[in-house]
Amino acid sequence: MRGLLPVNRRYSGRIAPREKVLLVGAGPAAQVAARKLPLRPGGVSLVGLLSDDPETDPRGGPRLTHLGPPDDFERVCGSHRVDRVVLAAPALDGAQLGALIRQAADADVKVSVLPWVIDPNGALGDTDSVAVIGVEAKPPRRLLWLIKRTLDVLVAAVALVALLPLLLIVALAIKLDSPGPVLFTQERVGRHGRRFRFYKLRTMVRDAEARVDELRASSAHPAWLLLDKDPRVTRVGRFLRQTSIDELPQLFNVLLGQMSLVGPRPLPPYEDVHVTGWGRRRLDFPPGLTGLWQVLGRVSISFEEMIKLDYLYVSNWTLRGDLALLLRTIRAVLSRRGAN
Repeated sequence: MRGLLPVNRRYSGRIAPREKVLLVGAGPAAQVAARKLPLRPGGVSLVGLLSDDPETDPRGGPRLTHLGPPDDFERVCGSHRVDRVVLAAPALDGAQLGALIRQAADADVKVSVLPWVIDPNGALGDTDSVAVIGVEAKPPRRLLWLIKRTLDVLVAAVALVALLPLLLIVALAIKLDSPGPVLFTQERVGRHGRRFRFYKLRTMVRDAEARVDELRASSAHPAWLLLDKDPRVTRVGRFLRQTSIDELPQLFNVLLGQMSLVGPRPLPPYEDVHVTGWGRRRLDFPPGLTGLWQVLGRVSISFEEMIKLDYLYVSNWTLRGDLALLLRTIRAVLSRRGAN
């Protein structure tokens, strides 16, 4: 039996036909896809590339045939009998992505969406397990929604009981480090635009909110306050942010039904006003303690890309996807990637 395993792996690609994959888009994510997809177990057959630029070719990967612009998606899928489409197009907005996903569903073509915020030198396997989404944009059925809510309540309740000693120690450290309350509360925008009080452990000085306007000029983005080194963060607060311990009080928001374990990022009203059009669909779900934004890089992801990720999550939600994101969150927290 020991000798048969390598033989099975070696010839598995010959026994089962290779999956025909169409790549849509260009840039770093497309480069990773073109280079790494043929190396996956069983292998794939890359039939070509759809891009608005006929000269586009994913550097570092195999030379791909340019089959036309993304508008030719249905024609190319039919003529080349495509099994899966891999979307790696940062220029596409949420509405265009949604249209391509619906067209794939009509053509019975599987869909993978690669986050275009990944490191071009990264491994495709680090992103593909998160980015593979369903091909139909259906609202969650009542039973599945009930299961999601039940999972939220059970996990949040057990976690709060288990983490109570840690929270008490951290609360004491916050009080000894700087004057002010232990908890930071702020108004956030929840499902269907309903506002709620959002809880975090305080990581900044007491007058942090009053200093927002004076720091906005130094922000890397006009929609949200993004600073390389925020002078308002305390010594204890820096550790809490790096380890994501400051997020734990949001488990109370989950118990209250204002948030979910997994969902879009909860935005304050002054950031929410910058989300328009198709991006408002992110409010179809309650905001999450974690989500695609948390797993794929947090503040290393731009505001615009975060909205796209939220749109993709809401449009293609599955319970299995939630469980995968919860598991990936553990690794993201341990790596401290994107923590600010």
